[in-house]
Amino acid sequence: MQTTSSSHAVHSLGYHIIWCPKYRHTVLDGAVADELKKILTETCTTYKWLLQEIEVMPDHVHIFVQADHLTAPAEIAKTLKSISTVYIFSKFPVLKKQKFWGSGLVA
Repeated sequence: MQTTSSSHAVHSLGYHIIWCPKYRHTVLDGAVADELKKILTETCTTYKWLLQEIEVMPDHVHIFVQADHLTAPAEIAKTLKSISTVYIFSKFPVLKKQKFWGSGLVA
């Protein structure tokens, strides 16, 4: 983990965030997993978070990300989950109809 500094602080904060799809459906495999990794990597780059590690399992996601001291871990999780949900459902619309009955991907 790397140490980051700003004008008044030096920090080395890493967050291990885990989440599951709603109803813990095993939908995060194959092309969905590849697209999910891609969008999570792009989102971390956009928000200037350092993505250390990502693991997508069929029924949950592990991500280890470094952020500055002003960004709350809940904000990181909320941003990653919401952006990836919108992207996955737009890329795979049949997923929303078959498994989630029109509701969201994550609880």
